[in-house]
Amino acid sequence: MDGEGNNGELQAGDQGPDRAILVALLIALAAAAFGSITFWFLGRSLTEIEALAALMLLCCGLLFDLRWCVHVRLKYLRFKGKASEGWTKGKRRRLCFLTLVNISLSAAATAAGVHYLLSPGRYWQVGVTLGLLVLLTAVVEASRRLIEFGGPQCGADVIESCRPVRWILGQERTWNGQWGIDTGVKKISQVIPVGRRNKAVVVLVVGLVFSFLTQSGVVVGRVIKGSDRDRAINHAPHKKPEAGSVLRQNDPEAPAGETGSVEDPCREAATPGDGAPEPLKAQIRRAWEEKAPASGCAGRAHPNASKSAYIVEGTCLGQPWSLAIGSWERGAAVLLENAATAARSIAEDHELDGASERIDLGGGDFHLLFTPAGPYLLIREQKTDGNGGLQGTPQSCADIKPGKQDYVALPPGMAELWIRFSGEVAVSWPEWTRRRGQEVVFNGLEHEELASGSCSSLVRCRVEGLGVAMESTAAGVQGVTALAVLEAGPE
Repeated sequence: MDGEGNNGELQAGDQGPDRAILVALLIALAAAAFGSITFWFLGRSLTEIEALAALMLLCCGLLFDLRWCVHVRLKYLRFKGKASEGWTKGKRRRLCFLTLVNISLSAAATAAGVHYLLSPGRYWQVGVTLGLLVLLTAVVEASRRLIEFGGPQCGADVIESCRPVRWILGQERTWNGQWGIDTGVKKISQVIPVGRRNKAVVVLVVGLVFSFLTQSGVVVGRVIKGSDRDRAINHAPHKKPEAGSVLRQNDPEAPAGETGSVEDPCREAATPGDGAPEPLKAQIRRAWEEKAPASGCAGRAHPNASKSAYIVEGTCLGQPWSLAIGSWERGAAVLLENAATAARSIAEDHELDGASERIDLGGGDFHLLFTPAGPYLLIREQKTDGNGGLQGTPQSCADIKPGKQDYVALPPGMAELWIRFSGEVAVSWPEWTRRRGQEVVFNGLEHEELASGSCSSLVRCRVEGLGVAMESTAAGVQGVTALAVLEAGPE
């Protein structure tokens, strides 16, 4: 399965491919970026897109493995040939070397594909994929030129002579014919040298290009989403603590003191982030330490089912306390007290693959909790219940007594409707009620009821009130973002 032609001659009049390659790559980059962005806005996460790129790389690696297996079968490692036909000892040694390099690179591509599927989210994956693309293409082209005169049989000819392959490539097939595979390969052959006389290598090279460009699109998407996240946090109001102020007994999210307690309940706990790969480990540790001692004692990080995020359970004196989520796509965030309780409840039925930090909203605050079905909105009207006493800066989690108002956990569909209603109709705060089964009520700033609704699924919800009726959609759920909540909620 290679792009080398046996005793084949290049067509006369072929022009240098450099300019054509540049134009083709620019077009492919634009197409990949457009496709990635479209895929993203249609509801696929960046992690899912990256998994697609990793799967493509894995498939290409396995097919390149098949290619070198065919070459070994055709005696590429020890082909003697005839001196009279232009085959010398030097060519034999070079072909053996190129075959060994091909084996190494093919195995590396396969291993990289598996690794990227299991551990996504590293920016250096793009560079590795590009390196494999360049090196494998160079090896294929060098092999083609080397065996052109007097060399062994072309591996592609052997593969394409197999009955199943002949059936697939038959001219009468709908996917081939006048505007099918043959036409595409012929056009690509005019740009990519390895395409001459070999459909298989064209497919492999294009597959590697697709994997590289898709991963590049994911990197761009992560940069954009990271900027949006920073803007959301910066947009939220932050109040500077007054000098000499003391903490409320019921505010475990306040900053820690400078000295630790002698009886530290976390002295035997794991280091926050242990069990997660870098850079998530460092991100989780930094987020955890920023909230200490309110974050409690860290357990070992464990991955979710799809390995798109790592979860750290926090405890205090043996009791469930906090929850940290480190996501390849969204960074790390720590949820405390009632937010952690709500997250644990949601995790019983749905996979958690990310969370936002606590962001102030009016007199309350909110978190976004991301799941494959869409983001849950954890929101509350006030940060404390007003019943806590005054106490000095806590030295450990044992010094903190929880006393905050519970969060209202809105599923993705209802979160979308609350954002739309508060932004387009009237500013409100959501509240669950069991008045008629289980439904959500949107209350005004004077606690008057403005609207009510319920959900038939996570993304299918309906709300009626003030003369309007709204229904959520799967596409609309993607609009549940931190910026959207800040723009719709009370100031």
